[in-house]
Amino acid sequence: MAALVKSCGFLVCFVTFVVRCSPRLYDYSDMLLVARCQSKCAPHHHYPAKHSCLKECEESTWTKPGYCSKSMADPDPCMKTCDFDSQCPGTEKCCLGACGTICRPSIIPEILPDLPPIPSKISHHEKNNHSSIVIHWQGSREYPNIFYVIQERHHLGVQFREEKLGDWSPGFVVGKPRLKKKYVFVPGRWYQVRVAAVNIHGSRGFSPPSEAFTMSRQPKPPGVPLNLKFEAVNLVRGKYWVELHWDPPVSELPLNNYIIYWSTFLQPTDSMDHKIKKGLRGDREKS
Repeated sequence: MAALVKSCGFLVCFVTFVVRCSPRLYDYSDMLLVARCQSKCAPHHHYPAKHSCLKECEESTWTKPGYCSKSMADPDPCMKTCDFDSQCPGTEKCCLGACGTICRPSIIPEILPDLPPIPSKISHHEKNNHSSIVIHWQGSREYPNIFYVIQERHHLGVQFREEKLGDWSPGFVVGKPRLKKKYVFVPGRWYQVRVAAVNIHGSRGFSPPSEAFTMSRQPKPPGVPLNLKFEAVNLVRGKYWVELHWDPPVSELPLNNYIIYWSTFLQPTDSMDHKIKKGLRGDREKS
């Protein structure tokens, strides 16, 4: 017998996820701040000094490069959302609004000499028998202690459709003009990436999105569910209600449904067991 489990009928099903958390120093939604602090603290190579430097950088206020833009399309909200540039995400600055200071996109002149240029020429190639993707881009060697923030967005599907792309991920911080990490890019999805160069003075922002790409390898079928357990077997109105618990398997695509197979059998009684043994003895005597 089999059951397609989505909303469980008489089988009550639970899927358990375990999330492990570790203390973090930063707000990892603003990876440009993470990269700037990494650049500022790059001269410190050992734990106590480096940790103190990173903590001080995270908590300090600083003025971002550029100046405030004035958006004429939408009126500024009448509220106060910041006191310092460092309280604004990304390259936004804390600017004077209609009746308070608000975070607003900045305008960064090309003539500012201390900021690294926006990365360009983003490319990718597959390696390890089409099991991973390496991203390359053109950075700058003229500035010391440059770190890069690379973000991705994607959607599921066979064909690329830009309107289906999700939000940009928080991303990764790397010290070289390439991203070489396993399990970032998964088959069955279309991806775009963008890159920002950051140093101690800040960043000019992200590059335009790359061309869309996908892995040539097809997604693997999901593995088997793990740690199957029977719990809370109850007899209700002559029927047994059983709770099944399991952990989701490793899968390269989202799991929508589970199929449950089961079979029934009779537990032999003493009389049935006696008849079976008697029949076996009779068969042996005839032979």
